[in-house]
Amino acid sequence: MRNVSKGGLVNRAKRNIFYKFLSESSRILPALLFVYTARKLGDENFGKLSFAYSFTGICIIVADFGLNTILIRNVSRHKELTSEYIGNIFVLKIILSLISVSGIGLFVLFTDYPSEVITILVIFGGVMFFKALVDFFCAIFNAYERMDKEAFLKGTNHIVLFLSGIVVLTMGFGLFSLANVFLIVYLISSIIGFYIVYMSIAKIRPCFNLKFWKFILRESLPLALAVAFTVIYFKIDVIMLSLIRGDNSEIGW
Repeated sequence: MRNVSKGGLVNRAKRNIFYKFLSESSRILPALLFVYTARKLGDENFGKLSFAYSFTGICIIVADFGLNTILIRNVSRHKELTSEYIGNIFVLKIILSLISVSGIGLFVLFTDYPSEVITILVIFGGVMFFKALVDFFCAIFNAYERMDKEAFLKGTNHIVLFLSGIVVLTMGFGLFSLANVFLIVYLISSIIGFYIVYMSIAKIRPCFNLKFWKFILRESLPLALAVAFTVIYFKIDVIMLSLIRGDNSEIGW
């Protein structure tokens, strides 16, 4: 029995590593899309896209707040905590995401960016909102060691995003159409992720336990700060260049 259990554990580990590799490998598709986008849109429009993506990427750190890592760590050890963690973190994710989007709105109010850049910022604020939900659902899959479902969700998202983006750009549509492609694809992915979690792992029922919220936010704060410093380090140059120079073509170089 011990050998069988050990063999089953090894096989499960191999399977999960394989699916995790597939999931992470699919990230190359959005990267290739950005390369193609830079070529098709030109330096100015690509600069606007890069600024919006970088700025909203920094703002959405608030929505993550290290909660995904805490969920994976605690639920993987104690499956009986599933309902409490999923229900409360789901609500927290929505609240924190709305705070992030509101932060983007306040930024827009106090800057003199042209309406085109503001529109792109708002659209990508929505993109990051749904992306935060997709990452949350993937964290649940990780907690239950269902990397196959994570690979399906992320892989499908990246493939559809890549193909849709290529088609839109090839047909001659511009920056707004591409931004809407991002929004629609992540919206659909979040719905699919919700459905998979609901049907195969746990019923997602919103919970409002303020005591739990205080506990989980305090526990996740160090992780949130670590992620924040890392993301800001890699993205702040684009933001500063846009604020100081105000020339999006320079960002797109």
